[in-house]
Amino acid sequence: MSLSLLNILGYFGLPACTRIPLDPTTKIPITLAANDLNRLSLKEGRISAVYGADIFHVELDAKHGQVFLHLKKDVELPGQVSLAITTEEGLTQDLEIFFTEDPAKPIVFEVPPERHSLRKDAQQFFYDVLAGKTENCIIQEGHHEENSGMNKTINLGWGTMTLTHRILSPHFPFVVDYYDLVGHKPYCQYKLRHNLFTSLDTHTKTALDHTSICGVWLSDRIVRGKRPVTVAILRQRRPV
Repeated sequence: MSLSLLNILGYFGLPACTRIPLDPTTKIPITLAANDLNRLSLKEGRISAVYGADIFHVELDAKHGQVFLHLKKDVELPGQVSLAITTEEGLTQDLEIFFTEDPAKPIVFEVPPERHSLRKDAQQFFYDVLAGKTENCIIQEGHHEENSGMNKTINLGWGTMTLTHRILSPHFPFVVDYYDLVGHKPYCQYKLRHNLFTSLDTHTKTALDHTSICGVWLSDRIVRGKRPVTVAILRQRRPV
């Protein structure tokens, strides 16, 4: 008689994983092992950061986007523990932690299908914006509206980025930001990399919400003096 995969896993004592759909609008309860190594991962995606994990030893698998958590030695468990994880696609999930003495079960988070569809539609909108196909349906906000937070200048050390206008996507909460990027000096030459806008750079992490960036387009790969390079960024705004 052939054994099913589930029976095989049970026979060898391997724990089944716990699958949890992400819902950034609420705090999700999860159970972690107090005396074991806990693994968190995202189906068809990557976890990019963990926040509030002071009582844990945290290891982030940068290649696969998995997180490994183990309670620090002799730590006294507080009455309530909260964590937050951020995915590479800009979703932030708050977690309420409970503990068990049982062996750890891998926890796999899943993005609901409707969110995958939303991001795909927003990316198509981004491509249409870059191709000039959205002139009749976009909303432009003037950069002079300082009170609305539209007037942003970011000092990169070797140059500056200034937000010139914003295009709101019909696929809320996505937005396209346009920046003019110029060097500080006439003889400045700097080769641009996309990860300048998608990684946590010490100069820009306060000014740009990097955890929400879904796409970047550059009009040129090299900044030459003070001739502006256009930078378009597809971004997902955090829910309020």
